[in-house]
Amino acid sequence: MLRLIAAFLCLGTAAVRAEGCTDIHDIHFPAGKNSTTVADGVVRAELSCYAFNAGSGQVVDVSVTSVENNAVFQIYRPGWKMVDGAPDGAMLPGAGDSNDATHIKDVLPATGRYVIVVGGTRGNADFKLTLAIE
Repeated sequence: MLRLIAAFLCLGTAAVRAEGCTDIHDIHFPAGKNSTTVADGVVRAELSCYAFNAGSGQVVDVSVTSVENNAVFQIYRPGWKMVDGAPDGAMLPGAGDSNDATHIKDVLPATGRYVIVVGGTRGNADFKLTLAIE
């Protein structure tokens, strides 16, 4: 099975080679807050990666918005490993390879470090990634 993040960025029935994460940026919340927004962008066929720590049973609410509605994400569960410059491992249901997720709100299944990988579905994508943990 092709992995959207590590090997290909799927665009319907077409596929484009995706470059892996050059850095994984840790997401930190402002003092006293449980949510934050990161503004960033990805060049066509590249990825932006963000990590956060959370506990089993906490509720995560993640959304990505972009001017051209062309940014999507996947979320890797704790236990992921870097393979060929990109995360590899189990993903959250609804935020996996074929979901083209732009929003998910769910109860986290495990304690540990999660990784959100953002990519563009077509062209470059300027986006805002919002993460809240309850």
